[in-house]
Amino acid sequence: MEYWLTEQQQLVQSGFHDFLAGECPPARVRTAYDTDRTFDEDLWKEFGQLGFTGTCIPSEQGGSGLGLMEAALISEELGRHAAPLFLEGHTLAGLAIALGGTASQQERLLPGLAAGERIGSVALSSEGNGTAWCDWQVEPGGSNTASVEAVPLGDVAQVLVIGCANGQLGVLETQRANVSASNSNCIDRSRNIFEVSFEEAAVEALPHLPGEALGSASLVLLSADAFGAADRLLELTVEYAKTREQFGQPIGGFQAVKHQLADYALAAVTARGLFWKAAGEFDENPESAAKSAAMAKAHITDQAMHIARGAVELHGGIGFTWESDVQLYFKRALFDRTYLGTPQVHRERCAELSGWS
Repeated sequence: MEYWLTEQQQLVQSGFHDFLAGECPPARVRTAYDTDRTFDEDLWKEFGQLGFTGTCIPSEQGGSGLGLMEAALISEELGRHAAPLFLEGHTLAGLAIALGGTASQQERLLPGLAAGERIGSVALSSEGNGTAWCDWQVEPGGSNTASVEAVPLGDVAQVLVIGCANGQLGVLETQRANVSASNSNCIDRSRNIFEVSFEEAAVEALPHLPGEALGSASLVLLSADAFGAADRLLELTVEYAKTREQFGQPIGGFQAVKHQLADYALAAVTARGLFWKAAGEFDENPESAAKSAAMAKAHITDQAMHIARGAVELHGGIGFTWESDVQLYFKRALFDRTYLGTPQVHRERCAELSGWS
């Protein structure tokens, strides 16, 4: 397994970075907080036109034919720009159907998802914590009346991949069922999640991918997003330390501040390899990536919050204010740390998978 990016992967990330830098400034992110709009339709159309809605979908089904590593690099940029759209939910739905669906399911669902003409998402949370992939209750096949929690894009998703009983996955086409969505109003309003309820809905089994494997992919993308947010927070804090003056000089000149920023930089640089490793393992064998994915989620999201708290501290009083962009990334890091299980939960999972408990 190679631990560096290929030229193609570098181009994917740099291209997406340039796109978001131009089209997704902080003012666009703040719109998600200032209004009741939960879905940026214009941004979604741009993602579709550039092919980012088909990242993990095979080229024969209209997608880019890329893997989880490329999806993780895209998630890193989503976090770095605090992009107001939960693209990961759609990416995971396409990935699940591409790896786990039957030929007829893939033919019916993937082209529309790849083009962005249909919006996909996933329901992987379990009783609010999202950690027990085998505690899901929905039964694949037959008719279901149930509610699923913490669903990205839940108010607009037309194809919903759901965690089902016995650790299976199933797919629900929402236009074929009586479906309603309620906004959970989480702290990061740039990425709203919903409780989705459905009545007498047919959930088709996705027979070829275990639910835990898709859970691992979701942890990788959350880790990458948190890394991107933390890296941007570090950049903002270094820039601020060069301009904020105390006692007639920039605070960046004080030894204590230098040490603090160096610690944050070291925490960020060493964390990147964890989600690279987990993504690479998933692309080689999805069922073998559980331990690396859990480790990445636990460590990176923990370090992201460490850096976020330090960024607020070093920005002084302005770091707590609405006018500062720091709060956008702080909320993003806090969401990534909590969604689908806290670091403690995933450290326990690592111990279990290592045979230590």
